[in-house]
Amino acid sequence: MALVLTAVFFVKNKHKAALLALLIFSIIFALGKYTPAYKLLYSLIPGIALFKVPGRMLMVFTFSASALASLGAEYLITGSKRNKPLLATICIASIISTAITLFITIFKKRILEYGEKLLHNYYYISYADTALVKNYTFDYFYSKLSLAFNHISTGFVILSILLILSAAIIYASHRLKKRKVIGFAIISVLLLDLLFLTNPADWDKIRDISYPEIGKSSLMLKQWDSLAEDLNSNREYFRVIGFPQEVIVQNNLYPIGTSDSMPIYSSNRYSDYVSQIYNSKEPQYISEMLGLANVRYVLITNDIPEEDFKLISDNLKYSNSRVKLNSTYRLYENRNWMPRAFMVPNSRTVDIEEQFNVIANWTFDPKREVLITEQTNLEGGQEFKEANITYYSPNKVELHAENDKPGFLVISDTYYPGWKAYDNGKETKIYHANYIMRALYLPAGKHKIEFVYDPLSYKTGKYITLATISIILLIAAGTLIMRRYKTT
Repeated sequence: MALVLTAVFFVKNKHKAALLALLIFSIIFALGKYTPAYKLLYSLIPGIALFKVPGRMLMVFTFSASALASLGAEYLITGSKRNKPLLATICIASIISTAITLFITIFKKRILEYGEKLLHNYYYISYADTALVKNYTFDYFYSKLSLAFNHISTGFVILSILLILSAAIIYASHRLKKRKVIGFAIISVLLLDLLFLTNPADWDKIRDISYPEIGKSSLMLKQWDSLAEDLNSNREYFRVIGFPQEVIVQNNLYPIGTSDSMPIYSSNRYSDYVSQIYNSKEPQYISEMLGLANVRYVLITNDIPEEDFKLISDNLKYSNSRVKLNSTYRLYENRNWMPRAFMVPNSRTVDIEEQFNVIANWTFDPKREVLITEQTNLEGGQEFKEANITYYSPNKVELHAENDKPGFLVISDTYYPGWKAYDNGKETKIYHANYIMRALYLPAGKHKIEFVYDPLSYKTGKYITLATISIILLIAAGTLIMRRYKTT
């Protein structure tokens, strides 16, 4: 950030204004609802409504900040006398930062007392109706004051050190007048900041401090890891629901729910499907809906009737700021779970929107038929059986199926344009099935099936990227040749 400020206040460059405007815009946009600007942009500018997560605009901030930082670094490396105003500015900033650090250290007790007063007289009154205040006691928030103070004071110490080092580098630039030495010094300070002065999060320590009641049974520790290992021990493909996102990512579990990375094309239908499950109060219906989507394990705080769900564990604890402390979770196995890929004997032609009503009312047997959107004269007959998945990744699935009679292969993955299917190496048609899934028709025999995600948009983007890189390289090579030609 010091290099960015250097570029903003001292560098004269034709690109600086555009980069600075982009930097400011990205910060304001990323704040979302916390500034009136986002709501205004959201309402007036077409396309802004597509940005559902304003914080992602920080990628643009990173780009513009990096470009400005390079201008600031170039300014310092030149080592000219123009750096004198910058040196004076950094010296003043280092004095102020050091003074603040000493002030915070000397008056620590009074600052904490003021923080306690502010917390009690303002926060617990102004935000009394919020879920955060209702769920946590005053003592819980008070315990955070010392932690916040330590983070702030440490930040000022680091800032003072970096400012002093920066001033030393700029002063040396006047004496040494060697660009390579100054550049090396700048890189060294940056590496020092990235490798040693950052404050990496020790999540185990944070949870032990924040959730002392839960302690060693908290998230990401052995209890959850061993649980995930046990679930994955049989090497079957299944999905889960209700699991903490950290556990899902770390242990390679497959979730169903709002955290899924579902494509835009089918996100509304997928959300409808999941919402139908959450809104239902019939355990058997929930079990069957989850089962059709390949959900085998359910993690929940409530009791579920064991006619449809088998209790595996009733003493799992999960620590997270979004849930109450000491929440005890129960793990159930869905008795009606179905394989991720399976064969059924028949198909029924139903319009895609009507398919949802059929599933919502559960007026079909998913082990006897599949709902597809196109009229066919294909004959089935193969009884329900699981297909063997041999390889599974986000953009490619391989499986083997052997059927005595013709039938339909259903895979409980999302239907989306761009997927192609190959039966024994020959491309075959993919049907939009069961509202959100994919299906193939297979004649009797042995089949090696491949699902490959190969959209035209990806190919087009790849070729455009390669062409752009080639043009840039040609321009760069031509520029170097012309410079050498002019010097000779």
